[in-house]
Amino acid sequence: GYRGLFESVLETGIGGDHCVARGLMVSIVGPYSYENEDCPMNPNQKPDSISDGGNSTYWAWVSGSHNLEIYLKIAEKNVGNPYEAAAEMMRFVGYTEEYIDQACSYSLTVLPRGNLRGLVVPTWASLILQFEESPFNVTFDWDVSRRLTLQGFSNFTGISGCAGNVIDDTCLQEYLETYSILSSIKSEAGTIACVEEFRGMIRNGESASVTQARAFFHGCVDANPLFTGLGYGYSATDNQLTEREYIARNSRLDEIGAALFTLYNPYEAVIQNYTRDSVTLLNQN
Repeated sequence: GYRGLFESVLETGIGGDHCVARGLMVSIVGPYSYENEDCPMNPNQKPDSISDGGNSTYWAWVSGSHNLEIYLKIAEKNVGNPYEAAAEMMRFVGYTEEYIDQACSYSLTVLPRGNLRGLVVPTWASLILQFEESPFNVTFDWDVSRRLTLQGFSNFTGISGCAGNVIDDTCLQEYLETYSILSSIKSEAGTIACVEEFRGMIRNGESASVTQARAFFHGCVDANPLFTGLGYGYSATDNQLTEREYIARNSRLDEIGAALFTLYNPYEAVIQNYTRDSVTLLNQN
């Protein structure tokens, strides 16, 4: 299967040029804790659903089969280094740097496309429509919707005030406060609770500024600063669009026939480095 192929390429650096069945999709899982809340960004351990949060997380981000082929090429370039391979894969699909951490663990889940529910290509227009409908019932001002569609990605700094792709003290206070409140609620109670908090803050969304609306999409659905709203991912490493991206209803892995395997965890990395150093010392002797 794909796991054996990926691990072989990562170990040997050979075989990265393979075709993958078009009926497969993929999602990177993480960051999460391996044990004892060791990941500073997520105390939870590996989830049993596509995305962390189980039933409380409404959507999960997934990619098409071409990404599986690209991941093999990334493994071939980073032979023997699972962390760098995982980090390059995450950057390719639009992770921002604060979520790529050697203290955390990451997995890859391979999914049969036909088993996914509610598969959607997320553009600004399609996401706004999703949130207008039940169970969310959020209504944005027409001009806010227009500005998000035209500038939500290309003018992220102008809308949020953030100097880069990381949320920090350069961001406008309005953005920082809205995002901090909503992302904390999503983490603790899920997507619908996050949306209900926003509706309470902003009169169902109708009085939201474009800054608050952009923070809402970031906090409640993980549409981070690299979300293009065009239906394609974006790599900040290469400053270019990558492959088509999707969202699907978050589902238990065993219910959709998904395969999950570890990309990187810090404990296996320590063991691998120890083994590699031991072999080197034996060869020197």
